[in-house]
Amino acid sequence: MDRQDGKEDVLYISVGKPRAADDSIEPREGVVLRTRKGELVGITIVRLKGRLAASLG
Repeated sequence: MDRQDGKEDVLYISVGKPRAADDSIEPREGVVLRTRKGELVGITIVRLKGRLAASLG
């Protein structure tokens, strides 16, 4: 399930049914991998529009 918050420019991606995370890591600024018991449950990407514009040139 994907959900985008256009007002805040954030994309939330759930892996499977949305579940609460018990941990998270931020491998790149503004990209958060959310896990539960070591399993990936979601990804949050902040400032998605700006990232896309920069990558597309």
